[in-house]
Amino acid sequence: MRADAGYFAGALARAAHDEHVSFAIGAKRIASLWRLLAGIAEGDWRDATEMDGAQVAVAAAPGSASG
Repeated sequence: MRADAGYFAGALARAAHDEHVSFAIGAKRIASLWRLLAGIAEGDWRDATEMDGAQVAVAAAPGSASG
């Protein structure tokens, strides 16, 4: 599943994850996102499936139960 920034929602990502659906959701480049990305260790990034040259990492959103 792929969604653009207009569909960036934690509930959608959690539902896809829980159902073992591969997904990519774009996000607006806002300051809080850059701060979140800065906290992801280099070794936590993985090559994205079927997206040449792209990498992904999992991070908890600020204010979430795990973030």
